[in-house]
Amino acid sequence: MPDKSETAAEEQRDSGEDTSPEQAEEEALAALKAYGEAMRAGDVAAQLAFFADEWRSESGSTKADVRASLRRERAGNTRKRLQIENAAVVLEGDTAIIDPVTLRSPKGGGVLR
Repeated sequence: MPDKSETAAEEQRDSGEDTSPEQAEEEALAALKAYGEAMRAGDVAAQLAFFADEWRSESGSTKADVRASLRRERAGNTRKRLQIENAAVVLEGDTAIIDPVTLRSPKGGGVLR
């Protein structure tokens, strides 16, 4: 269930009003937090909801590839989490850059770039 700030942001977008840079930064960070929550919970469907059907990574991976990878992780009981407590958001046009984002996993981790 969305919280009040998410609902207000959706209503503003639906009304055609411009989003302030501060609101855009908050929305970007909230989206990353929601993805991190889905990752921590092992919720494959919630993680996949962040990917468009036509999404492709730079290496050519598709949403179907991500689905298969997430299912393997879940079957192996691998739990990952994102560490974003010190992250800052920088807006470049319609792109939000959030840095640093650290991936933690029983098999290792690192800073996502």
